[in-house]
Amino acid sequence: MTMTKQPSVEHLLNDLALANPARLELVQAARKVIYTQAPDASERVMYGGLMFSAPAQFCGVFAYSEHVSVENSVAISSYAAWPTSKPGISPTRCARPSKSAGAPDPELLPARLGG
Repeated sequence: MTMTKQPSVEHLLNDLALANPARLELVQAARKVIYTQAPDASERVMYGGLMFSAPAQFCGVFAYSEHVSVENSVAISSYAAWPTSKPGISPTRCARPSKSAGAPDPELLPARLGG
């Protein structure tokens, strides 16, 4: 996995580490999944989060005070790529920290992606 070394991305991640380490962990997990599935993707800071392109823009990761949002412009074709063993990580639109992890509800994803 090759993650960017862009100063603006590093600055955003460093700020997040100081402000909310739990959200940084979720953002880093999402970045890992994205780069595993799209190793040639690039990322940039946009709209207060990270936007990914390969070469066209396809996804964004945004950290909020209570959740991390992974928003995409293309449908996710498989649940297999998403690490469901970590609390708060799922292929649904928002990842919220929780005390128990579990497989995502397959009924939620199509509705949220317009499928």
